[in-house]
Amino acid sequence: MNILDYDYIKSDIRFRIIDLFREHGIVIPFPQRDLWFKGVDFFDLESESVNNY
Repeated sequence: MNILDYDYIKSDIRFRIIDLFREHGIVIPFPQRDLWFKGVDFFDLESESVNNY
């Protein structure tokens, strides 16, 4: 077996793992620095805090 074949084998295994994850609905989120708040309107929060003082 050629040493270059190992890279192809590792790549094939990784692609198979990705396919199996997709088949079973497994999702691995990637790290992000963005925060998303669903259902929160920050403009309403700011106007309420200003009105309370």
